[in-house]
Amino acid sequence: MKKLASIVGGLALLTGSSIVAAPAMAASEGGIEQVASAPVSEDDRIDALLADGAEADPLELVPGATTDPAKIAKIDESGAPATVVVDPDNGEIVAAKVESGISALKITSVGPGCDASAGHFCMRGANSYGFRGTGTLNATWKGISWYHTGNKQGRVKISGKWDGWQPKNRAVQLTKKVTVTGISRE
Repeated sequence: MKKLASIVGGLALLTGSSIVAAPAMAASEGGIEQVASAPVSEDDRIDALLADGAEADPLELVPGATTDPAKIAKIDESGAPATVVVDPDNGEIVAAKVESGISALKITSVGPGCDASAGHFCMRGANSYGFRGTGTLNATWKGISWYHTGNKQGRVKISGKWDGWQPKNRAVQLTKKVTVTGISRE
């Protein structure tokens, strides 16, 4: 079976389930010490599988999915929350999995404005941008000088790289205005 380069959510979107990494170890003069490391998000796991234009096996992209055409059709037609894997060359669904913990509302905008005390993720640039929910949202916001994580841990993508996870209820003041191209919350 051909490996795939694309994953598409079915009737609902995959939640921000995480694969938790063990703490990294670093050598020092006094021996070995623990260094904190951020959890690997589901988006990061999929990005690693598809690195450099690689094609991944559908069952690696969505562990526990089925590749049986009859079962795929049943899941696709059921209307149940599901994750599907689609071959981008022909649009065919090649794997599917019914999901129980899916929220159709991933990260969504709130506003106008933003209220971190209400638990929203907030960013300030020329305007104030607010978001609720969990997951990852890719878009472009220019001139951002500050953000607040609200009631979830969060991070932003700057210059093509994700910064480290910030804990909930954390305000982050940046030393200069930047263009943010993604936000992520868990």
